[in-house]
Amino acid sequence: MSNFSFTIVDDTDGATLDNVKPIYDLLASLNMRTTKTVWSLRCEEPNNPYVMSATLEDKDYAAWVKSLQDDGFEIAFHGASAGSNIRARTIQGLEQFDKVLARLPSTHINHSRNRDNLYWATARFNSPLLRAIVGVNQKLKQWHYEGENPNSPYFWGDICQETIRYSRNFTFVQQIDLTAVNPTIPYHDPYRPYVPSWFSSCDGGTPERFIALLSPKNISKLVEQAGVCIVYAHFGMGFVQNGKVLPAVEKILREIAALSGGQFLPVNELLDSRSPAAAPILSNKERRRMERVWLWEKLRSKGTS
Repeated sequence: MSNFSFTIVDDTDGATLDNVKPIYDLLASLNMRTTKTVWSLRCEEPNNPYVMSATLEDKDYAAWVKSLQDDGFEIAFHGASAGSNIRARTIQGLEQFDKVLARLPSTHINHSRNRDNLYWATARFNSPLLRAIVGVNQKLKQWHYEGENPNSPYFWGDICQETIRYSRNFTFVQQIDLTAVNPTIPYHDPYRPYVPSWFSSCDGGTPERFIALLSPKNISKLVEQAGVCIVYAHFGMGFVQNGKVLPAVEKILREIAALSGGQFLPVNELLDSRSPAAAPILSNKERRRMERVWLWEKLRSKGTS
């Protein structure tokens, strides 16, 4: 029986074949299988900051992503494209995903400001206080999220319910063992029914946060507590420089892979192992605690999502 579980979900923001392949070569050599998100379609918004990111419409990149899947990595859905996607485009994106990978995704991650995001911004929270705080920021920035609204052209909640098994919600900065704040992982949230199961993650979004999160002290804590660590990272945002994985990042991954008793699975397989049938319902008590911890960490670090 494994003593601890460790995996990574790599957000595809900014990813190209050149700037992420080296880290996947490293992970494969260490027998660590993780989850990589992708966009199926090229972004149609010329001013979008991620318009140059690779997608499954890019032949070489798509072939490489397929090879990753064949090698045991999970490929997850980051929405149809880097821009907001109406329902028809989301369907097109899932069709492209299936065309390239011969399967539909098990895992979905909302992307930043996309209007097709499910239960994002204020809709993530039950707490009236949190909804008010987040709502002010959302209104100031004029961000809108409508993926769960049947009256919106961006609605795809029913498709998610039929297709996706897991979606990410809270990311925590100071948690190395997610079960310390979210013991019911994965969980079903009856207030947000279009997503069958949710999971939390640990913030390793930048190389600096990744290195801080996976300090020797924290890894020792994870192993001692037989915990679960799902790191949320952006490998395309500086983890590889001049064709090589940052030495500090490589050192950390080698040290974790060498630990005995570790379970190194993609996120869908890790979560399946914890909840082989239907995910348990998240209690109101656990949700209140998760929301409080998220807010506290957000105010202190400004790094959670």
